[in-house]
Amino acid sequence: MKRWQYISIIVIALTGVVIAAELTHLHLKVIADPSFDSFCNISDKVNCDKVNSSKYSEIFSIPISHLGFLTYIFIIIVAFFSMRGHPLSNLLNTANLFIFVFCNIYSVFLFYVSVAVIKSLCILCCGLYIVNLLLLIVSLFKIKDYFTLNISCPLRAHRGFAISVITFVLFALVSTIVLRNMTISERENSKRITEERKKAVYRDIDISGSFFYGPENAPVTVVEVTDFECPFCRKTYPVVKDAVSRYKDRIKFVIKNFPLGIECNPLLRVDMHPRACRAAYAAFCAGEQNRFFEYADKLMYGDLSVDAYIRYAKELSLDLDRFNACLNSDRPRQFIARDISTCEKCQIMSVPTVFINGRMIIGAKPLQEYIITIEEELRKAEGR
Repeated sequence: MKRWQYISIIVIALTGVVIAAELTHLHLKVIADPSFDSFCNISDKVNCDKVNSSKYSEIFSIPISHLGFLTYIFIIIVAFFSMRGHPLSNLLNTANLFIFVFCNIYSVFLFYVSVAVIKSLCILCCGLYIVNLLLLIVSLFKIKDYFTLNISCPLRAHRGFAISVITFVLFALVSTIVLRNMTISERENSKRITEERKKAVYRDIDISGSFFYGPENAPVTVVEVTDFECPFCRKTYPVVKDAVSRYKDRIKFVIKNFPLGIECNPLLRVDMHPRACRAAYAAFCAGEQNRFFEYADKLMYGDLSVDAYIRYAKELSLDLDRFNACLNSDRPRQFIARDISTCEKCQIMSVPTVFINGRMIIGAKPLQEYIITIEEELRKAEGR
């Protein structure tokens, strides 16, 4: 083979490495997050995510894009050593040629599956089909030289190539095992979430008078029952907000207070979170100045000392006289008491608890669970 052929093969294969790596990344993202839309999710007919999450995208729970990734790396290793005049270069080139032929046959099969079975094209996949075709075309020049073998060469001549191949094999084994375990774990997690959703409990929770953001008549309402001192609530709050933020004007987000402190919660016998009630009062008073959620963010991410309440109010440029007057009035106590009464009617005795269109999710859950539930409720509400 000519030098230009080797360089062309290396460059083309490097392109394949990049595309395959991105496909593997997108594959794991789609499995973990059903709401994820990649840049090549253009329409129903041109949708990488649809193709990349189908059963044809894996072999024995290993993403085929990762197998392609490894194949292109091997092609680069072979082309590099052949270009440097390895004694077995003709044999190595022949091996590459067979790989190119196989990849093109498999590309034809995958293209057929995309068009005839999945009925959607993947732009990145098509990019790999082109890569495979170009590799084959470049390799066909001077094909008669491939089958001329020279195996009589010193052992040391094979040393660099052998080390490279052994390193590649170890990397291939480790990366494949890790990716396979990740894929299985994500699918099992999705299956667990699906089973839990089948046992879902619905509650009609009253949100009248509650602080919220998003459209008042949004198709989906997410209600988070929380306690500003609760460690699991602090963990759940940003996760739920992340899930909600992905749907912009299609979700109404509401917070209901259920502080686990005996100062304001008559349902408790033990003062589990002694600062929770006053934190809830402070958030209400910030809400009177239309800064409830900004103040809630600071409570969730910061400390809950008395000085902190005033500091947060200053940072949000609240009217401090009005804020302090509110804290000393009965209004926040009456508001929190109504929230606690509402929670009692819904049989809530622990936090965090999240309601998505009335569907109850108890405890801190991964982002994926909230997203899957939101997606289901959106489909119901929008008649999809």
